[in-house]
Amino acid sequence: MAFFDRLNEMAKTVSEKTNDSLEINKLIGEINLTKGNIQSFQRELGEHFWAKFVTGEQFDDEAMMICDKIVAAQDKIHDMEAQIAQIKAEGEARKAEREAELKQFYAARRKLTGEFPDGKVDMKKLTEEYDELEQAHNTTYGEFKTVRDDLHRLWKVKSCVDTAARFNERTEEQLHQNRPQTRHKKEDISR
Repeated sequence: MAFFDRLNEMAKTVSEKTNDSLEINKLIGEINLTKGNIQSFQRELGEHFWAKFVTGEQFDDEAMMICDKIVAAQDKIHDMEAQIAQIKAEGEARKAEREAELKQFYAARRKLTGEFPDGKVDMKKLTEEYDELEQAHNTTYGEFKTVRDDLHRLWKVKSCVDTAARFNERTEEQLHQNRPQTRHKKEDISR
């Protein structure tokens, strides 16, 4: 029986310790809850005084130092948010650039695949096409070169005409300014 008595006594001890642990955990939970309430009340108090600070109310030096720390922290947050926005914008720009490059790559790939379905490049065909394009370019460039030369000559003529017109305008203005003012005197006499 001694064995069962000891077993019973051990069960009571474990039970008491378990009850004690549960009670302690319950009290710790209530303490943490109460601490959370205190932090909430402190936050409410801080928000109350912060609202007064924002409206311009002055506090003692220590409170003002804390408010200044908050303002500095808010400025730092705004700066970091601006940096985040810039990084995102740069990423989007890089993404758009890569997309444009990929579009060009795939367009060239489709063109080459259509021209060379087996994947082998026919250099003779490419050289012939390049020569044709170069000949077309030289022909077109020759036509536009003569037009460009004519255009340059016309711009020179226009420039000379504009210079002469400005000179004539200045000369007329000087003539009007140098005329004797007797005309005004005659008008004054006739009145």
